[in-house]
Amino acid sequence: VAGSSATPGVDAKSALSAMGNFRVSGRDRYETAAEVSFTMWRPGTAAVVFLASGTALPDALAVGPSSANLGPVLLTERDRLPDATRAELQRLRPCLVIVVGGTPSVSDGVFADAEQYSNPQGAGCPRITPVAG
Repeated sequence: VAGSSATPGVDAKSALSAMGNFRVSGRDRYETAAEVSFTMWRPGTAAVVFLASGTALPDALAVGPSSANLGPVLLTERDRLPDATRAELQRLRPCLVIVVGGTPSVSDGVFADAEQYSNPQGAGCPRITPVAG
């Protein structure tokens, strides 16, 4: 994994154990989330990217189990899409970006910024219909 990274110009910080287990990390929580995504998802394989606040962590924890086979959970600041998150969205080009949490956690501006990296008409994109409660 060393030498490749979700963030251009940054080597992935990973360690491989003798048993084949590994550690992935970044300079902060945003880079770490992007590095996990980079390690686990190839472009065209993540139908959905879940975007959650990097400071309101219950939102990210709540969506974790739902993301299992659909795509990664990436983290963002409330009012700015971090460079590592932006680079990973651009690399993945998911069918959909689902923002988890209300505007106190992720602003409408960040939602619109992230949305430009989605490709709902892409090959193999599932039709996802939100369930009203």
